[in-house]
Amino acid sequence: AWRNKKKITRHKKALPLYTVENARDALNLVSPTQYGHWQEIGDDLRFRYHVVGHILGAAAVEIEVRQNGRKSTILFSGDVGRYGNPLTIDPAEPPTCDYLVCESTYGGRLHEPEDPRAMFIDL
Repeated sequence: AWRNKKKITRHKKALPLYTVENARDALNLVSPTQYGHWQEIGDDLRFRYHVVGHILGAAAVEIEVRQNGRKSTILFSGDVGRYGNPLTIDPAEPPTCDYLVCESTYGGRLHEPEDPRAMFIDL
């Protein structure tokens, strides 16, 4: 819609990047996996997910790369949840890694201790 409005398209009407058929085809490439279970991608690359407890199903991904006889690990994470939340799994301890890439929205802000059950009762 934006490209059509700005008239910056080679076509009379901007074409979508992906079609519904592309999305359906992509779903055939997706398969479930367990937290902590290594998934191999070729001989030199593997990854596994770690529970971060931010929202249901949230995960950090640890990637291990083997190159020239050397192994490196990179951990990518977004938000990490709090412990003791009755609606989510507590975050797992992060693995040791060579490189850490993470979100820093709060920049070290401390949260006040609160009882989530009391918050729900107040609602």
